[in-house]
Amino acid sequence: MGAACAVLFLSCGTTRTAGNSNQILRQAQDTPTIFEPAEGVVLDNMSCKSPMIDTRNGTKIILVSSAQGTGDYRVVPLAYGLKEGDLLRLDCNSGSVLGIVKE
Repeated sequence: MGAACAVLFLSCGTTRTAGNSNQILRQAQDTPTIFEPAEGVVLDNMSCKSPMIDTRNGTKIILVSSAQGTGDYRVVPLAYGLKEGDLLRLDCNSGSVLGIVKE
């Protein structure tokens, strides 16, 4: 029984903390091909970076949650077709945009 509880406890750490955020709701609009990490930070296939930057205009997006190589980012002010309560999902290994999810 103790081992089962430990497995259950450990598996909880890999889930997203944001509500219904596993499903892509729609595609984002007018995004860069990739978002870049801040100066001096490199994408390393180990973790999602924050902030990520749209180098076209300097917009910074902030990581809210991450799981399985993807990160959900808050965009302030709202841009890229996001609405209140939306987050922008990126592939953390490349910085490419996957779509819009619910927070």
